[in-house]
Amino acid sequence: MGIVLALGIWRSFNDQTVFFRSYVVLYLALVVTWPFHPLRYLIPLVPGIYFFLFRGVQVAEVHLSNLMTSEIRKKILCHLVRITFALVVVLHVGWISNYLFSKDVATTRVWFGKRLPASWQGFSETFEWIRTNTDASTIVATLYDPMYYLYTGRRSIQPSLHNPRAYFYPYGHAVPDVGSPDEIRAELKSLGVGFLVVHRLNDDEEQGAHSRLWAELIRSYRTRPEPIFISSDSKHRIYALPQD
Repeated sequence: MGIVLALGIWRSFNDQTVFFRSYVVLYLALVVTWPFHPLRYLIPLVPGIYFFLFRGVQVAEVHLSNLMTSEIRKKILCHLVRITFALVVVLHVGWISNYLFSKDVATTRVWFGKRLPASWQGFSETFEWIRTNTDASTIVATLYDPMYYLYTGRRSIQPSLHNPRAYFYPYGHAVPDVGSPDEIRAELKSLGVGFLVVHRLNDDEEQGAHSRLWAELIRSYRTRPEPIFISSDSKHRIYALPQD
């Protein structure tokens, strides 16, 4: 299949305009040389890859039809190329279908296919507790601040600093910097944040940095806050923050 793709790229680069060739080459150079790992930047290449595969199948069939061999063998080789291409498409469609339709009650699917290690039921229970036990003036601190505003109507803020450069650079040796407990506690107090909502997070470096920050933040209070709500799956906790 790699050979068919290479044939499609070669034929397309010969047939297309300078603009098309420049776009593909420069975009590939950007993705390859820019030390930034999220795979979402490869998504614009997916239509192009399928286009190259179609062209590659066409080129392979033309080449095989010109071989000095029997008609039966030519047909077999052409069908083999088509079957290989169809297999790739079927596998991709199967993967996408599994992503769209698979259900896992113990996790929650979010952006780019990621799954949070916490159930949606736990989120729903947490939303309900906040709606029932707080009023419209309440401010909540949570990693998912837009979601909590949408589902509870309470103003929300993320209890950490947004410093994405520290998440990825230096490349391969990044140490995420999301703030210190002292500066975050001071900001939460000045904003009048009354509750901290903590969830089970993924195990990547950025999420781990947030989890460590919140654990240290809770321990940094003179009167350590205790959870006043725990969801049924034990993965969602709400702490009432002292204003000392």
